[in-house]
Amino acid sequence: MKNYSYFIMFCSLLLAMGCENDNTLEEPSIKDELKLKAATPYRLRARSTDGQAHVNFKIGNQTVANTTINSTTMADYWFSSELQGDIVVQFDNDTDGRDVQIDYLSVNGDWRQAEERSYNTGVWQNDNCGGSYSEWLHCNGSISFGDAPGSGGGGGGGEAVNPNPSWNVESRIFFDGPAGAFDDIAVKDPSIVYVDGRYHLFFTGRDYNYWRTGYASATTLGGLANANHNFLSSLNGGGYFCAPQVFYFGAKGKWFLIYQSGVGASFSTNTDVGNPSGWSPVRTMGFTDGIDFWVISDGSRVYCFYSAQDGSRSIKRRSTSINDFPYNWTGPTTVATNTFEAPHVYKNLADGQFYMIVEDIARHQELWRASSLGGNWTKVSEEWAHRNDLNYLADRWTDQVSHIEVIRAGYNELLEVDNLNRCQMLIQGVPSGNYGDYYRIPYDLGVIRNY
Repeated sequence: MKNYSYFIMFCSLLLAMGCENDNTLEEPSIKDELKLKAATPYRLRARSTDGQAHVNFKIGNQTVANTTINSTTMADYWFSSELQGDIVVQFDNDTDGRDVQIDYLSVNGDWRQAEERSYNTGVWQNDNCGGSYSEWLHCNGSISFGDAPGSGGGGGGGEAVNPNPSWNVESRIFFDGPAGAFDDIAVKDPSIVYVDGRYHLFFTGRDYNYWRTGYASATTLGGLANANHNFLSSLNGGGYFCAPQVFYFGAKGKWFLIYQSGVGASFSTNTDVGNPSGWSPVRTMGFTDGIDFWVISDGSRVYCFYSAQDGSRSIKRRSTSINDFPYNWTGPTTVATNTFEAPHVYKNLADGQFYMIVEDIARHQELWRASSLGGNWTKVSEEWAHRNDLNYLADRWTDQVSHIEVIRAGYNELLEVDNLNRCQMLIQGVPSGNYGDYYRIPYDLGVIRNY
């Protein structure tokens, strides 16, 4: 009886202290810990042969998401998780005529190519299911993509952008046109997207009289060297419409081409990016105080960055709502000074920051950073891509890193790139020389990469 009384008193004391359930003490601390762990973003680029393949995403042998690969052309499928362990993509509803092809898995901006993975239980090799180094899942099975970040296995991604990388210079992939063509002196100002298995390139063509926009397409970057050069006559822009930017704007359901023309900041639209004659005639966005107009959205507003033309060597910014785009812009705000032209702004998925790549007057690329598109911009590097850091893998075709476009992770108005520490840039370049007037410089296009 005495012991029982002590027991009752002990329980009463616990109740008074609020400790009647241990879980009520531990559970909040566990939740708080999880909140401190940033979920890693994953992006699977894949297709299925019939649009009905089902896959599971597993980390550490736990299913964190699943989806139907409902596209027969390469498309992106997203998930996120804070779990650690081996990352596996599992195909689980195989039938005759149904296979899955995986291009890569992006792990917080770190690309992991399927054909480089040594574990694939779903590929058909040597008359059996199972093998390695293949993009294909022909049978119910899995591809292992290695460890998630923080698992101790080198997941990668999430690191700060290197302010002074080295760049490998690949061969030129796009050249000026034949004599008499709209681009027979130079091809410049590239903007490029990859959609449904093809690269779609928009560029400025220069002859002895005009700056005008053209289009080319190929299944590979290298294939652009043999692609047709299409003059975009439907824009009806006269002799001056150039420096294009292309993206798909989901809220409007159309492709947009942003460029400069005689009416200032300009745009045209199209329902098919691969139809060069489908672009609407030039229309103004309502302001004329710059060149090299570049549009990007954060999902809430749309921003336009551009080079000022008042002699200030500055970059300006305007914004508008998603509903009002491409009209009703705010007044200009100066966001960068002591620079030059051609701002290109992207969201870097590896660290979640926004980066602005700006051309210096000495024909190299500066790098600026902001945590939001409407925020303050800070210079990260004066010489992020500079001729002194070029390593030539082929001929020495350029001594400049001029007017760039980063190969993007997608093709919409968010302008996302996987990882600026492991990226390709399409640039206009030329060897050093005295070419006379600026329009006579015989620019070609080629790829450089910092990995």
